[in-house]
Amino acid sequence: MLEIPFYELVSSNTSPFIPNAYNDIVETIKIISDMNYNNLFRSLRQTMHHRPTAGMFMVMLIMLAAAGCTDDADNDNRLPDGKYPITFSAAVDGLAVSRATTDANGETLWTEGDRIAVSLNESSDSKTYQITNSSNGAMEPVSPDDVYYWKTTTEELNIQAWYPAASATNVDISDQSQGFVDFDCMKAETTAKFSATDAVALSFEHQMAKVTCTLTTDNNITDITHATVSFYGYTTVSFEKGTVTAGSGSSKGWITSTSGKEAVVVPQEIKGQQFIRVTISGREYFYTSGENDPDLEAGKRYDYTIKVNEKGLESVTVNTYPSWTDGSSVGGGDGTEATFHVYLPAGHG
Repeated sequence: MLEIPFYELVSSNTSPFIPNAYNDIVETIKIISDMNYNNLFRSLRQTMHHRPTAGMFMVMLIMLAAAGCTDDADNDNRLPDGKYPITFSAAVDGLAVSRATTDANGETLWTEGDRIAVSLNESSDSKTYQITNSSNGAMEPVSPDDVYYWKTTTEELNIQAWYPAASATNVDISDQSQGFVDFDCMKAETTAKFSATDAVALSFEHQMAKVTCTLTTDNNITDITHATVSFYGYTTVSFEKGTVTAGSGSSKGWITSTSGKEAVVVPQEIKGQQFIRVTISGREYFYTSGENDPDLEAGKRYDYTIKVNEKGLESVTVNTYPSWTDGSSVGGGDGTEATFHVYLPAGHG
C-alpha cells in the first residue's frame, strides 16, 4: 500500500507532535508501512498490548486511510458539474398527456407554458419548469438558473412538484361557468435514480374534489334544456406548494358550474347541508345531502344524477370515483351507489 516507509519522512526536528509521543508515532508508522494486510489485526493487537500510545496512533492512521479510500470511491461516482441535467415529464392520474376535464367543454391537455415548481429532498427551495410539449408532458426549465443537475451516478432523490408553481391566496372560485383550469391545484412526489437519458416521470394528483351533475326527466314532462346547477362550498381557496386550504376567513356560498354541470370544490364535509341547487325556468330546487352521502375528498370525483319531474327534484343518485378520470366507481363495477329521495322545501313544490 505504501511506496516508501513513512518514518523516513519524519524527523525529530520537524515533528509537530509533542516530544514524549514522537517515538510512539515513528514506531506506529514503521509498523503500518512494514506490515501486510494479513498481519494487520495481529499487529494492532500486539501493539495495543505492548505500546498503548502507539496502538492508538495506529488506529487513527488506519481510520484515515480508510476514509481516503471512501473519498476515492465517491470521486469515482461523481459527475462533472453542470453536465447532466435532470429532466422531467408531467402526467395526471396516470394519463401522460391529460390534465383531465378542466374546461367548460370537456377534456383538455396540458397547455404549453404551464409552470410547475420542483423541489428536491423536501428542500424549502424550488426551481420552476414549464410544459414545452402538451402531447407528452415534456418539461424544461424556465431559465438557466432553474436547472437541477445530477451530481453522482449513485444518488437517489426524493422529488416533490406542484402546480400551479406560484402560491395564490384567497382565489375566488365561485364562478366556474368558463371552466376551472385555474383552480386545478395538483402535486406529485416520486423518487428517482441517475439516468443520463430518461426523464423523471411526475404523476400529478388533483388536490381539489370534482363534482358533476346529470339531470334526467321522464317523457320530457319538464324542460331541463336550460337548467343550471350550482354547488355549495367554500367560495375562496388558497394554494401553497400543492396544498389546498379554504381561503382566509372564507365563507361558504353557491359555486356556478360549467355548462357541463361540473365544478371543483375544496375537500369538505357536506352531510346535512344543502349542497346542490337546480334552477329550472327561474325556480330553484335544492338537494340536501344525507347521512349516507360521502364527504368530498381530494382527487376524487362525485357524480350526482338527479331525476326531475313536473314538481321538481324527485330522486338523487351519487357515485364516487377514485380519480377524476376513472370510469369505475369506488367498490368496483357499478361501485358504491346510494339513492335518495328528495322532498322539496316549502314554496318550491
